[in-house]
Amino acid sequence: MTDLVQDIGGRAVLDQVVEDFYVRVQNDPLLTTIFAAADVDRLVAMQKEFMAAALDDSGEKSGTSLRTIHANRGITPRHFSRFVEHFVGALEDHDVPGPTILAVTQHLGLYVDDVVGGGGEAG
Repeated sequence: MTDLVQDIGGRAVLDQVVEDFYVRVQNDPLLTTIFAAADVDRLVAMQKEFMAAALDDSGEKSGTSLRTIHANRGITPRHFSRFVEHFVGALEDHDVPGPTILAVTQHLGLYVDDVVGGGGEAG
């Protein structure tokens, strides 16, 4: 596996993608209820760290499990899919190459069970 952070364009590009991504998420009626009570600035900062760790092949990962963080939030496979769609849109807007976007989406798919609480495939 390659370092997808570098393939995206580096950490600065990834951070901008995450910021743009959260603008999309905040404007999506399907997702706004999930994030309504969240401190968005804190969420963006945490997402930047998570994405950097998840897409980097260095092996460094966060200490708190995704399943614990997302428990009881009502996140469904449909929410997860929409979340990924918005991330893809942000990657495209930053001119990330198609093969890299595909690799990122495949990698993010590894986390669906933890985010939705074991609900299966995103879709």
